[in-house]
Amino acid sequence: MYGQHHPLAQRTGPTKIAWGLSLPQILTLLAGGCLSYRLSQIVPALPFKNIVFAHLHHLIPLGLAALFIFARHGRTGLNFAVYLYYMTAYRLRRKTFVWRR
Repeated sequence: MYGQHHPLAQRTGPTKIAWGLSLPQILTLLAGGCLSYRLSQIVPALPFKNIVFAHLHHLIPLGLAALFIFARHGRTGLNFAVYLYYMTAYRLRRKTFVWRR
């Protein structure tokens, strides 16, 4: 009503822990780094003389983890991991069909 003050709740975002990253971002990058390390133990290096190009394919899991964290969906503005979660939840939701004559 008029004259009553209703302050809006302050929206809190994810807390930045280190290097401007939140805890889920750090954990995702650590998981990507661990997968990259495991991949480097299984898959041999490519036959290039340059060590960077020989081991470049071992960084694919880390790159995908970084893509899911930092890339944003164009229309929604959500990061890619959250967008994929919401899209999957939308596709797998319980559907109710109403038939009408």
